[in-house]
Amino acid sequence: MIPKKSGKNQKQVHVGRSSPKFKSIFPLVIIVVLFISTLLVKNWFDVANGNKEDISIQNQAMDLLPEDQAQALKEDMVDMSLLVTKNTIFKGDPDAPVTMIEFANFECDFSNRFYDETFRLIEDEYINTGKVRFTFRHFPLLNIHPNSQLAAEAAECAREQGKFWEMHDMLFERGVEGGIVQFEQYAVGLNLSAEFSNCLHNKKYASLVKEDLLNGVRLGVMGTPSFIINGRFVSGAKSFEYFKEIIDSELNVMIYKQK
Repeated sequence: MIPKKSGKNQKQVHVGRSSPKFKSIFPLVIIVVLFISTLLVKNWFDVANGNKEDISIQNQAMDLLPEDQAQALKEDMVDMSLLVTKNTIFKGDPDAPVTMIEFANFECDFSNRFYDETFRLIEDEYINTGKVRFTFRHFPLLNIHPNSQLAAEAAECAREQGKFWEMHDMLFERGVEGGIVQFEQYAVGLNLSAEFSNCLHNKKYASLVKEDLLNGVRLGVMGTPSFIINGRFVSGAKSFEYFKEIIDSELNVMIYKQK
């Protein structure tokens, strides 16, 4: 007598025959779930921060490059001619052999750490000695730093009156929590004219600051601070020793080329 096949065996055969169909739609299901989840998370952040217009601008910027492409850009040399123009204002000798560009945010703890722990050392050893020319680009992150955009605009309004670096230092040293009222107090301390307030209230440099943000994203900047040193990408508030090694190597290259 041939034993009767059990229901368990029949079920196994049935599942085995239907699994190809399941496998064919499984990736689609995953994609749909991820898409819906992304929309829900984005909406939650928009509502939580109460500033959809500004956050939308930042999201558009961050969406310009997929993360893998951004990482690839970080590993490549950056074309400095795209960032340095005749209108670029440098701290240090404008003809210095090493160009250092910082993308930063006046409200970011890590940007502040670089300023407090490393920037002055670089300034003393390399900027003030004519070896490095240093310039600054804005990268406000409004979803976590609500005053970062206005702080950047305040620095640009001070630039109009030749006081960008003085305002830059004040914003890092005294903070940005007080917003526009505090920035106007800084302007008084720097003996800036009433034009500073007009500039700030009229958001004269809002588009310029957002252009810096977009340019940073195109170059692969994903957070602050980030740096480009003679085309070499550096991410994070690294130690002075880390920057020293890079700058010295660039200076050595320059010396070798002159021989």
